[in-house]
Amino acid sequence: MTQIMSRLRVWGAPAIWGLSSDRLHTPPWHLCLLFAAGFSVLVCYPAWPGLMSFDSLFAYKESITGIETQIWPPMHAYLLFVSRTLTGGPGGLFVLQTFLLALGGAGIIGTLTGSRPAVALGLVFFGAAFWGFPTLLGTTIAIWKDVPVVSFALMAMFCWLTALRRGSVWIYAGALFFIFLATATRWNAVTLYGPWLGLVILFPWNLTPRLGQRGISLVCILATLGLATATGAWRLPDFKKLPPIANAMAPNQRWDMIGTSLCAGKVLIPAQVIDGPLPTLGQLRTIYSPKHLNETLLDERGPVWLQSTLMTDKMTQDAWLDLMRNHTGCFLSHRLFVEQEQYGLVKGHVFYAAHGGIDANPYGLKNARPGLALKLTAWINRASDQGLRRAWVLSLAGLMAGLWLLAKGPHRGLVLALVLGEIASALALALLAPAADARYAFPTNVISALFLALALAQVLDSHLRRRQAPV
Repeated sequence: MTQIMSRLRVWGAPAIWGLSSDRLHTPPWHLCLLFAAGFSVLVCYPAWPGLMSFDSLFAYKESITGIETQIWPPMHAYLLFVSRTLTGGPGGLFVLQTFLLALGGAGIIGTLTGSRPAVALGLVFFGAAFWGFPTLLGTTIAIWKDVPVVSFALMAMFCWLTALRRGSVWIYAGALFFIFLATATRWNAVTLYGPWLGLVILFPWNLTPRLGQRGISLVCILATLGLATATGAWRLPDFKKLPPIANAMAPNQRWDMIGTSLCAGKVLIPAQVIDGPLPTLGQLRTIYSPKHLNETLLDERGPVWLQSTLMTDKMTQDAWLDLMRNHTGCFLSHRLFVEQEQYGLVKGHVFYAAHGGIDANPYGLKNARPGLALKLTAWINRASDQGLRRAWVLSLAGLMAGLWLLAKGPHRGLVLALVLGEIASALALALLAPAADARYAFPTNVISALFLALALAQVLDSHLRRRQAPV
């Protein structure tokens, strides 16, 4: 027992995780704020008030009519309600998510890097990555959940680092607030920052916490995640219980069954969920697309699916679980096709690198500068197709930079948590993504850009320290 307690005390020491007061710096606030403001202008001006697709406009509708379904987390609609109330449209949220994305990244770089020249280099690269890898920019200019999720996550990490540096429980509470927002905006986003939450439990708001403080942090985080999840069951402001959904993953599972069937060489779709005879393999091969489930399921040449009910969704789910158990290789093969499309590992165009504008809508929402927005999205679509500017290049380079930081850098705990989160998020996406939209890789690619920026900043910081050291 004594050995166990001794081992726990060792693992609870901040030095083991690369956390100490001399390694957490006061960020150059004026530089970080200037970077966030400049970044926001460059992103928001040409695309104002933010590009909007079906998903965006559905959330905007719910911000007016109220939450109607549990299928999509309602926080995005609540944020749009606040934006619409305060600024008359989605522009307020557009600016907020862009500014917080830049400020969160800048704050992390500034806190983990000692010298201002090194911070400046990191900020320049972090910002430039959005134009160097245009699928990042293509997502940032749209009113999609992907951007605020990452913005809130980065701000939560920045608040936590600041709380550790200043020993402030109030700033720690700010980190919890941003964790709540990120999770409530997209429930599965917790895979990205879940490993980091372990560090927050271990070191909540100071570097030498007592056991009781760690217990309080555990309870606070569980309560925060639970409350964020509950927002999808009881709507605001009347707290009405939303109607349950039988199987929100049914469309994904139908798509997976078609893709897996083609690999397995036999139809793996239960006859009970099809209206009419089972499709042939040739019919499935004609309609199958690894780009988007709708391109497959809505093709008129395909099978006619029975209306979704508790019974049909249950049969679909059981068949999906069965094919995962008995045809694992073919299921993964289908999912690999989707990932290859998503990360640009295929010849031809990158799928859905940017949305084209604001879809027709009854709310009077239009681009303020449609010509400029069209030119920007056209450039993003062209530039995203270039070999070294595809998402897989950024992901691979970012992972290598993360591993280098883990081996050489002084902040191994946070870097390890982010590497694990990036891997977990990518794996969850590989198994569950409903499409190969480039935007789904946005969270992991932002972390990759952050790793590269931190690695460059650390190299310059170390060089400057060696030059300043006495001989």
